[in-house]
This record gives sequence, C-alpha cells and structure tokens, in this order.
Amino acid sequence: MEPIAHLGWVQAPAPLESHPALAEACGLKTLLVKRDDLLGGSKVRKLSYLLASEAFRDAVGFHAIGAIGSGHLVATVDAARKLGREAHVHCFWQPPTP
Repeated sequence: MEPIAHLGWVQAPAPLESHPALAEACGLKTLLVKRDDLLGGSKVRKLSYLLASEAFRDAVGFHAIGAIGSGHLVATVDAARKLGREAHVHCFWQPPTP
C-alpha cells in the first residue's frame, strides 16, 4: 500500500498530558488530555494531508468559509502563505447559541 502524501507540517503524534487531580474529582483512575494545540492543532494536521492531495497540489489558491474567529480559516490562510498560494476566506457572523 502506498503511503498517503502529506506536507509534513506535523510529524509527531499529539502529546498526552496527565491530570490526576481532575481525574480524581471525576472518579476516574486516569485522565489524559490530548494536546494537539502544541503541534499546531488538528486543522494543521488535516491541511497537511488535504493540500498535498492530487486535487489541491497544483491549485493557485484556496477558498474557505467559516464564522468570524474560525480556527480553520486562520490555518488555511497560514497554509496558503507557506505554500506561496492565494487564500480567499469568506466569513459570516455566527448566530448566538441559545
């Protein structure tokens, strides 16, 4: 089986952080938190694979849509900058959550 192409922006698995006091408060033996934020976040990992795929490899730029403050939009703009491509982001206000 051929390996899946990726840009290699995130090489390591996300580290796990132990929280024994919170685990005890929740009645658990162990509580581990996956710290994907320390490696750029899951969005960077996803874009590393997506933008290396045949569908996006030779694209002049990328379009993305999301709510104002979207981490996905920030990651897409950063990825486009790293690759020397255009980024077109389309923002909308997120309705208040009841």
